[in-house]
Amino acid sequence: MEPVLTTGQTIKRALAAGGMFLTVVMLAACETSQTSEQRAADQLANPTADQKNNIASLSAVLAKNPRDANALNLRGTAFGQAGEYEKAIADFSTAIQINPQFYQAYNNRALIYLRVGRYDAASNVYNQALAIKPDYAAAYAGRKALESVGRCSA
Repeated sequence: MEPVLTTGQTIKRALAAGGMFLTVVMLAACETSQTSEQRAADQLANPTADQKNNIASLSAVLAKNPRDANALNLRGTAFGQAGEYEKAIADFSTAIQINPQFYQAYNNRALIYLRVGRYDAASNVYNQALAIKPDYAAAYAGRKALESVGRCSA
């Protein structure tokens, strides 16, 4: 037979359980609160060995929802890591058509243009990202990279 709890003990246990639940929720949020922009930047900076898996997974998501601009942006990033630059550009372009304010997709498309030596296109697209979000540091960094090759037109 379990002991009978007083109201105070019951409240203390409920608060302790609620506190633990809140802690778990906050930790989960910390692990998943990364923006699509951060995920894309991380993926471009740190390619994984199994890009085909990433592309296949994202393609499955897109088969169910072809207008998912975030999934297109992420798959474009995976294509870029895999060296499939034209497919990356196509995914970023489609994401932008779906969401013309998606400054991260503009930035990612510009990064691919930079990688393939299409400097004028990269400059124009970085400028488009900055027109949407004037304080977007990643686009300024991209323009700085263009300046280092002498190809930036602000």
